[in-house]
Amino acid sequence: MFYLNRAFTLFAISILFLFAGCDGYMPVTVSVDFNRGSYDANLKKWKDTNIVNYKFLYIKEWDGNDYKVNVRNSLIESYSYSDYKSEVEVTLNSTGNEHSLLTIDELFDCIIREYNYWDGKSVIPNEESYCYAIDVKYNSEYGFPEYLSYEYKYPPESWSFSPYAASDAPIEIFYMKIKNFEPL
Repeated sequence: MFYLNRAFTLFAISILFLFAGCDGYMPVTVSVDFNRGSYDANLKKWKDTNIVNYKFLYIKEWDGNDYKVNVRNSLIESYSYSDYKSEVEVTLNSTGNEHSLLTIDELFDCIIREYNYWDGKSVIPNEESYCYAIDVKYNSEYGFPEYLSYEYKYPPESWSFSPYAASDAPIEIFYMKIKNFEPL
């Protein structure tokens, strides 16, 4: 029995030494920092307003544009943005939503989809990128997200390819804002 315990102990120690030199290459379970209770309460608040026609200013940090969005019957009807020196008007009946703009309902869906996808997922931190935080600030009157950011960690070899991440920090933050909301 003594030799059996000794063999198991040596095996366990060798496994520990093997993984100790891996510098974080062990799988971890992602626990996304996200306030689900606040999300649920504000989604209910938004749904209870029954607002289906509205306009707002959609600011996407990652592409540097501000979009004036018009929503009719919970669908984006048109939007406009500045293209260098002129204002560009886009009606979705004639062209697609090439800027991937979202209605408020779609924004709520996007938030929960991202959370459900990453929370509890197993990743290898130094080999895979993953979302570790979703920060949402909600409008106090209507409950819609006024500010949204997704924070991601990336493997070291991808740091130099990311325009948002500093060379010494594997974090990238995407954010958007909604301003000038007006029910129609």
